[in-house]
Order: sequence, then structure tokens, then C-alpha cells
Amino acid sequence: MFFFSAPLEAGVLCSSAVIFDALWFHGDSPGAERKSVFRVPFRINHLTYTYLERDLSDLTRIADLVPFRKFQRLSALRSGKLLNYSELARDAAVSVDTARRYLEYLRISYQTILMQPYHRNLTSSAVKTPKLYWIDTGILRQLTGFRGETTGEIYETMVFGELMKWMKTSRRDGEIFFYRTRSGLEVDVLLQTPGGIIGMEIKGRKKLAQKDMTAMKEVAAGLGGDWRGGLVIYQGDQILKLAEPSIWAIPSRRLFTPEKGF
Repeated sequence: MFFFSAPLEAGVLCSSAVIFDALWFHGDSPGAERKSVFRVPFRINHLTYTYLERDLSDLTRIADLVPFRKFQRLSALRSGKLLNYSELARDAAVSVDTARRYLEYLRISYQTILMQPYHRNLTSSAVKTPKLYWIDTGILRQLTGFRGETTGEIYETMVFGELMKWMKTSRRDGEIFFYRTRSGLEVDVLLQTPGGIIGMEIKGRKKLAQKDMTAMKEVAAGLGGDWRGGLVIYQGDQILKLAEPSIWAIPSRRLFTPEKGF
């Protein structure tokens, strides 16, 4: 992850856009940034087939892959949402126990992750249900058949997935949560570090509004001295200080695309 304090220059913006678009459309498919838009979907489809027919079978010994395929697609359609086992089991026509087992298979094979809610009630009664995320947007798009422009939930999935990968590969000491109350107040990410908590809002658009910071300000007040700062991650091009206490807007391209000369 990269934090800079200057606007994006034209050449940097172009390079970042190419890498970012590869992440958005194709996820982490090997060589995605170098392949044509026609070849990469075939490559992802092959990876999905290999995962189902070989890797998953070896890992879990599932005899019948048909119900699991359906469950896999339905769970991909719920990426970025609160997990409801009963609803997911009903739509997949399996038992709740089977739904839990299938989701555990997806988790241990690094396809999905359950994002846990932050454990403290900072403002009011907090939701205790985890959120489901797919780690790779290329596989998610392949499973769901989605080929359109960025949606809020898939954009959030991409940002969260890249954040998790950064945490693991850089061996950063910290835990990632979300915060949501029963009254609807929500902060997409609370990154708990030894030095304090960093809040993050993920907005899949190029322009921001004052309301995008409302929840983060309330959570910051609730955390008091534990608050380290906040980021509003969006699709714009500028790094801007938005408000106190230390809340900044940062383009997602700048978070996940290292550039020479900085």
C-alpha cells in the first residue's frame, strides 16, 4: 500500500489506471495486466475449473460438485454483504450445516474471507454478524457473469481484497474489522494496529460528499485516543485532506499501484 501527498501526474495516472483496471476486471489472474481482454476471461475460467475439479476435490473429497457450484455462485453474488447462513442455504437448496461447511471450504482454499465486526459498541448497539468477501474480483466476475462497470459492492470487494493481500504479504501487524450499528451507522474498515485504529470508507465513485465522512467522525469520537486517522478511498485522482480528526481522501489507484520516482 502506498501513501503519497501529491496529485497524480498525467503519466503516473495513465500507468496506474492500466494496473487498476486489470485488478478490477481480471483480479489477480497471472499476467492479467499483460493479456488481452479476450484471453484473460478464458484464463480465469480455466483457473476456476481447475479449482473445482482438482484442488477442491483433493481438499474436501466432495463427491457431487453441482450443489457446490451453485453455492459458490450465490456466495459470490453476496460479496460485501452481511452473511446470513439461513438465507444462503435456502437459495442454494442445502441445509444450514452444509452451507457452513461449503463456506469453510471456500475460506480454507483462499477464495473468501469473513470480515468480523468490531467488538466495541462505540456509538450504539453494534451488529455482530460478519460480512462475506471474495478475495479475487476476476473470479467473482467469472462466477456471477458480471461484465459491466464498477458497482459499489464489487469495488468495495476489490479494495478489501487488495488490503488483505497487502497485510499478509507485507507481514503488517494488525487486524481488520468493520463497524456497523443496528441504526445503520457504518464504517467499512477499521484497521487495528499497535499504534491505534485507522478508519476507512470505500466509495466507488469519483466525487465525494460531506456525508461520506459522517460515520467516520462519530466512530473517531467514540474511539478517542485510540483513533489514528481515516481514509476515504475513492475513484478520483486527488489526495485531499477532508476533515478533522485527520481524515483524507485517497484514490484507490494510489493505494495499490507502486510508481517509480515516489
